[in-house]
Amino acid sequence: MGWKKSGELIPLFDRLHDENPRQKQESPIQKTYNVEQIRASVLSELFDLLDTRIPFNRSDYDDASFYEDTVFNLKSGYPFFYGISDFSFYDIASTQGQEQLENEIQRAVEIFEPRLENISITIQKIDRDNQSIVLQLDATLKVGEIVEAFTFPISIEKGSVKKK
Repeated sequence: MGWKKSGELIPLFDRLHDENPRQKQESPIQKTYNVEQIRASVLSELFDLLDTRIPFNRSDYDDASFYEDTVFNLKSGYPFFYGISDFSFYDIASTQGQEQLENEIQRAVEIFEPRLENISITIQKIDRDNQSIVLQLDATLKVGEIVEAFTFPISIEKGSVKKK
């Protein structure tokens, strides 16, 4: 008789995170996540990724793809490029600037969130007066035997990601 897991294994950094550091006695160790817990974990990672700014425009950095793809043959990203560029690098009033921003966010998610596949980013709304932008992330969440559609609205106001 074999052991049957009731979900998918918890990612390493989620296991290392102490939900209650002041608690003297540790709770029993949870080994698996159900679908909703996996979705929450992915959302948390997306917030961290999209709320991190790199100090240059990634598309202008000639060696970014070279290091990620050729030198390190990375399935996940080179830590130096974790996050997205500040929006001031893009002219989001132009179609070209919007496409560049969508592509950069898509590339960052593809590199740093391997639980998502078939990622698509589309700009829904731009509000220059409030310095905000609303995007839609559509993807397939794939973890072990779990495969399901994943849609996530992204609202960025004055450079910070806001939870919707």
